[in-house]
Amino acid sequence: MNEIQDNPEVLASPAMVEPYGPKHPCKIGFRNATLKQEAELWQVHIGTSIYIWGCLQALDRLAVGTAIDAEIKTFNRWFGDNTPENIQTVRTVFDNIAAGLFDVQNVLFYDLDQMRQYKVCNQKNGDIAMSSHGVWTITLCEKQFEVLPFCGMTSKVSTIVHELTHIAGKTVDHSYKVAECMWWAECNDDRVFGNASSYQYYAAQTLPMSYKFDAATTDDESNTYITLGNLMICCKYNSADNEFRIEDEYPKAIVDVLPESRLDSSMGVDSLAYFQIPTPSFCFTKGNEVVQDFENAPTQIQPITALWQNLPTAFQDGFDALCCQLHTKDSFITKNDKVAICSGFDFQIEQTIVDQWPTVPVMFRAGFDAILFLDLYTQLATKDGQYVDLSDTQNSGVLVSMMGPAPANSEDK
Repeated sequence: MNEIQDNPEVLASPAMVEPYGPKHPCKIGFRNATLKQEAELWQVHIGTSIYIWGCLQALDRLAVGTAIDAEIKTFNRWFGDNTPENIQTVRTVFDNIAAGLFDVQNVLFYDLDQMRQYKVCNQKNGDIAMSSHGVWTITLCEKQFEVLPFCGMTSKVSTIVHELTHIAGKTVDHSYKVAECMWWAECNDDRVFGNASSYQYYAAQTLPMSYKFDAATTDDESNTYITLGNLMICCKYNSADNEFRIEDEYPKAIVDVLPESRLDSSMGVDSLAYFQIPTPSFCFTKGNEVVQDFENAPTQIQPITALWQNLPTAFQDGFDALCCQLHTKDSFITKNDKVAICSGFDFQIEQTIVDQWPTVPVMFRAGFDAILFLDLYTQLATKDGQYVDLSDTQNSGVLVSMMGPAPANSEDK
């Protein structure tokens, strides 16, 4: 719903925080939110910025003809034919959102009070959120918003995308219904270009991780976990199709994966790896700290040097990337152009990336974003949206080429 009266008091008040992400999102302010709600909305704000940035990149690829099949099908599903005119129309809406969302001088206010005043939550259709054109305030029904999943077709993040299209894209609510939105697109009905839910569903099914990984690892059940900003995604890698397929219920906020940890993962993590020794666990690092997650029961944070003793000085203040080869128990830690090779958590040798992988492409020689074993023998490194197979350096390419489609979702409103 997009009717709400402008309230100067909302625009004048509250505490500010300045999150950052793939690009620096605008500041956010709160009205009548608890500390817990503020923390959650902060995560949603960052996650929304990642999705918007992912949509912009996908639309760029569509415009120049480099989009993968999944991206073309997603556009067709929600907006019809991917003609240059249609792509530009959709791109304009996301550009207008980005102009405000990535303006560090702008403030987006989250108001949890006016819904009580207007008693919207008590209406039969019970709107989740409200906003108005040009006013960077989103009013939320806390009772309905808090039960939504973090990401998905109808979720916290997609709801904020929906409202941002009202604020910056001048959309309206022709329909919330998934089936109706898809039917309009199939019929090339122009109503999709002014319908907020069409953009919401498109964003929800456009992969937000398509340009780079912060960290990645694969567990002993062949689940690949990837982090981007404050999001974590679980995928299954299909070697036959050379694709990652996102599992249901993902992406999630990293802070929801590590709810009891004091690790500052609200802005993402530096590295991530799965270890089978001495007890199966995931290791998350941020700066010079590490937390081990034993079956979703995180231990206390400890310094990296307490877990990896005898590390060279260059690695003691943090890692760029980390991975463990499950059948040999060897682990690899990178920092800039250096790599430390360990047996489990015991340091063995330090050398340069070029010494370890002599034929690695030039762009990877100064460091990796992430490193992981997809299986027993396939070791990938990623850098700025590119990947290289370290076991076969002739096999490299663009990360988005390895991204499969998001799960089809038929949920309706």
